[in-house]
Amino acid sequence: MRINLRARLVIFGAIVAVLFGVHIAPASAELEAGAAAVSKRMTYVPSDDASAWYWEAQMDREIGAGAIEQRVELPNPQRPGTLPVAYLNGEPKKLPVLRFDLAGRGVPKGSQVTSFVLTIVEETEPGEAPTLNVGGKTLQACGVTKAWEKADKPELWDDRPKTSDLCAEGTRKAPEAGETGPVTWTFDLSKVAAGWAADPLKNHGVMFSGAEPGEGLEGTWQVNLKIPVRDDDATPETDEAKETAGRVKATMTYLPRSAGTGGPGGVPVGPGVPGGGTPGGLLPGGGAPVGGGSPTGDPPAAGPGIIGSPGPIMSSAQTSRLPWYVWLLIPLTLAGVVLVHGALVETPPTAPGAGPPAARRSGSLPRLLGWLKAGLAARRDRP
Repeated sequence: MRINLRARLVIFGAIVAVLFGVHIAPASAELEAGAAAVSKRMTYVPSDDASAWYWEAQMDREIGAGAIEQRVELPNPQRPGTLPVAYLNGEPKKLPVLRFDLAGRGVPKGSQVTSFVLTIVEETEPGEAPTLNVGGKTLQACGVTKAWEKADKPELWDDRPKTSDLCAEGTRKAPEAGETGPVTWTFDLSKVAAGWAADPLKNHGVMFSGAEPGEGLEGTWQVNLKIPVRDDDATPETDEAKETAGRVKATMTYLPRSAGTGGPGGVPVGPGVPGGGTPGGLLPGGGAPVGGGSPTGDPPAAGPGIIGSPGPIMSSAQTSRLPWYVWLLIPLTLAGVVLVHGALVETPPTAPGAGPPAARRSGSLPRLLGWLKAGLAARRDRP
């Protein structure tokens, strides 16, 4: 039996196609199933993340005239690293904002945040306006809808950003009798933060406010939330950055971009948490997201710091099993090889009068070419 050059090329190409399909099958299966959920544990980093707070009493005025004219601002009534939430007779007077830089921590653009739990310390330091009348009060964190600038001093009240009506109430936890440690507030921001990784330019963080501020004396109160501060060169004997590093922590679970929006829920990083729920074992409490309205009184608007990352958790869908279509492709390719072989193989006659080889294969080759033409025509006519 003698095989011409065309038959050899066709058979060789079919074998290469089968081998290539087997080689890329595990990767294809992984892309189909979507990437596994990734969990990150983060701390707030002043140089990378952002915060600011807005004071109703703050001013920015030109006082005097001529050579003695100067710009005047009220001094900061709080210590560095304080984010105060304050109300007077039920009206907001001090409101802070906070944002984590997710892109800087390696979260791919287009990913979906499935879980985000934030805990922040409450504390009053000497020499600042104190936490006051906090009993029975509940804080909420509402999604911010516009960009704002980070600042270490109180900003003008009119510059405060608007917020959405998607808010999460916080849970306050004080140390039990005999325990040591700070008071903390924990917020389950899973719904608020769902779109933060999809487009980093739309991640504006949250604003803290009172869920039910109260009225009169009950509506007059202040809570001092605390964030880490930079080291102060004026106090070389104290490392302020190290001492305050754990004031703000967050646990986040997200689905990388290749997983799309149909992947599994949050992956727990603590014990006893079912899939898709709030991670446990790191942060206490966690209120459920509720509709809270705008804390500012306006109508509702329409890398670093990672202290532990378990990395991708492989699921059963990500194993290197061949997808079903590969097993279908292999026998179809072999069948095609047989048809091509029968159409193009040249076999010399074995008996007198058998006729030339071209006569014997004249029926197979036109039939094969007819099938190919019909298939191409059907593909071309398909809408």
